[in-house]
Amino acid sequence: MLEVVLLRSTLRGRPVCTSFVDNDIPRKLALGAKTTLPWVERRAPRGRRSASLDFQEELQQRQQQQRQQQQRQQQQQRQQQQQQQQHMSQEQQQQQQQQQQRRMYMEANMQSRA
Repeated sequence: MLEVVLLRSTLRGRPVCTSFVDNDIPRKLALGAKTTLPWVERRAPRGRRSASLDFQEELQQRQQQQRQQQQRQQQQQRQQQQQQQQHMSQEQQQQQQQQQQRRMYMEANMQSRA
């Protein structure tokens, strides 16, 4: 007797595990069907591990991936901010230098006229 785990997807897109026991499967398989339903994943009888355990593990992996993605995005944002700040300070320095050069030029002009 095989236990069949059926993965149904809900509206939110998360798989919901419902397991049921189909006594007819061995006969269907003997008749030559590869699987009785296209979306059914065949498993060994209970005892090794349950579907809910697998589901929990999958959920944890997804959450971990989401966390890592968020961390990466935050790092990228920080780097962008730092680059913008550096860029700003460089622009400010250039403006200051230009102003100083203008002042020097103006003073030199004034002195040459006097």
